[in-house]
Amino acid sequence: MLFRPNLDWLRQDLTTNQPIVNGDYPKVTIITPSFNQGQYIEETIRSVLAQNYPNLEYFIFDGGSTDNTVDIIKKYDQYITYWETKPDNGQSHAINKGFGMATGDIIGWLNSDDLFHPETLQSVADHFKDKNYRKILYGEGTYLFDKYQISIKNTTARLSANHAISLCSFIIQPSSFWGKTVVDEIGGLDENLHYGFDWDWFIKASNKNIPFQKVIEDFSIYRIHEQHKSSTAGYKRIKEIANIYETYHGPTVSEAYLKFNKCSKATWMKRIFKHLPIRTASLRKLYWERQFKTIPFEVFESISIM
Repeated sequence: MLFRPNLDWLRQDLTTNQPIVNGDYPKVTIITPSFNQGQYIEETIRSVLAQNYPNLEYFIFDGGSTDNTVDIIKKYDQYITYWETKPDNGQSHAINKGFGMATGDIIGWLNSDDLFHPETLQSVADHFKDKNYRKILYGEGTYLFDKYQISIKNTTARLSANHAISLCSFIIQPSSFWGKTVVDEIGGLDENLHYGFDWDWFIKASNKNIPFQKVIEDFSIYRIHEQHKSSTAGYKRIKEIANIYETYHGPTVSEAYLKFNKCSKATWMKRIFKHLPIRTASLRKLYWERQFKTIPFEVFESISIM
């Protein structure tokens, strides 16, 4: 269902919105990597600060923006734990710097064009109230189509019921959080990856038997716009995903993924499978039998929605 997003809460006066610490709140570290997103970053920053969470550590790592990003960050300097602007080696490098500095019990990152929903951090903290930080918590969210200011529910997380994380990236990244102990155990993001480093990191977590906890709550708003990184990456993103498949499942699965994404006919089929999954079960199986029997049908089901 399409709906108009209500972002009025982002415009509240932060000077009168100071948190009152009257309980045992785990420290939450949020990391925002940034580069030339001046059009959006102010709403991102405000969506973090307006959470009114009483034990927040907030980092911004800007890669040397040449637009108005730095001027916007400076407006909120008193509320930000640490920020810098200098050239880096990309988004994953910026996030890794945050991982290295983080002292929070709970960690997450929010890209400079995305938003949190109100009270996300309090809800996340509640899910860690047992103080078992060796887990990855993930929820749902919404897509915001910036051009039209229209939102739609993002239920990607529900794909976890039928797909393994190593075959299907079902975690909505800005709706995911984990304990610092998880970072200590897994290490940082792979800085050689530019589009799938979050998925790769979650696969590594799964391979180390880190527990995943899904909750049916909206934590974030994932903004889609003309400069959106994943939307504009084209074949570079497809190739990188194929490489990740090869790393964890070998060349046969990787080649099948490339084959499924290499032509307009396959793209058309992919859209059908992704958006009308219930009505197309027989069609998917027929297409698999004719084109992709080199891999199990369950694997094809996963790669067909990636």
